[in-house]
Amino acid sequence: MENIRNLKQNEIPKLLYLDQNQWVELEKVEYQQREDEATEEILSMLRLLVSSNKLIIPIDINRLIETSHRSLSFTRERLSKLMIELSKEYAVLAFVYVEELEIRNYINRKRGLNEVNLKEVLINQNVENLLAGTPEIVGNKSSDDIQKINKEINRIISTTNFKKYVISTSASRNSAQEQEFVQNAENARAILKTMNTDKQRKDYLISVDFQVLIRKIMETYKLTDDYEGKISDFEKLYNLLLIRTSLPLPLHSIKEKVSFMQEFPLNYTHRTLVSFRDRNLDRPIQSNDLIDIMQYVVPLVYFHYIVGERYFMTLANQAKLNLLYNTTLYRKLSELKPYLELLENE
Repeated sequence: MENIRNLKQNEIPKLLYLDQNQWVELEKVEYQQREDEATEEILSMLRLLVSSNKLIIPIDINRLIETSHRSLSFTRERLSKLMIELSKEYAVLAFVYVEELEIRNYINRKRGLNEVNLKEVLINQNVENLLAGTPEIVGNKSSDDIQKINKEINRIISTTNFKKYVISTSASRNSAQEQEFVQNAENARAILKTMNTDKQRKDYLISVDFQVLIRKIMETYKLTDDYEGKISDFEKLYNLLLIRTSLPLPLHSIKEKVSFMQEFPLNYTHRTLVSFRDRNLDRPIQSNDLIDIMQYVVPLVYFHYIVGERYFMTLANQAKLNLLYNTTLYRKLSELKPYLELLENE
């Protein structure tokens, strides 16, 4: 993990992640819904730091989703305007889209080969990050025609106005889907309630997560039953040797498994947040947990500052993810002020 810590040490611009509640606080003072001198000062400082290229405040698809659930169109439009301005159209891609790249980076690292810069893939001004992909035309036309059409589509969706439009477009919540998620998550952690101690629960989840990670590695290199007969014997043998010479197997102790999983920071951060949430048996799983956990994975690993939802910032602190990745966590915008002042003077 030392390379990720070093990645952040002297970086300018710094990266700040704000959850929806913090964006709403800024929106209220921006549009004179509320008088709050402290928040107004924070907003001014953010603008100054963004304009001087000392700070980037990326948004993500979760900001799009949560903003789209607002019932009043004018509030969606004004919040989208503020988000686009302060983010300078930087967006964070959800970590699930680079899980395979993270695995291939690990194998390449063990072989002394070049790695993909995941930070550049995950945090940039490409519209794909905000939309989690881009639409394209497929069909029977000539490849030149299709390329021209898709190029024009990409030009249109990359404009600032289109990004504002996407963020401000209304969308209804899928309550049935949310309830299904809650039920599935509660079912998955039911076994934890049969255990006597939190250590038992923690060790059990680490072992499960370790096996899931190994399965993902095997899937990445087409070594699961799903690929039986679909790859050549030569490719299969090559991939088997690759895995065997790169993975420090077998790993028996919990400490060894944790150390190995930390070689995959995005995967480890996600599974750790889920584990700490699931082991909190007194708290029912919430419908927003999926979004809340997913949104913090990349910022915890790669950002300098996060102002987030109190519960998940507490979990991240308890799991010492902030120390692991040298990320400063806040629960309120006002806590940012001393650090923004330091940044102004750098």
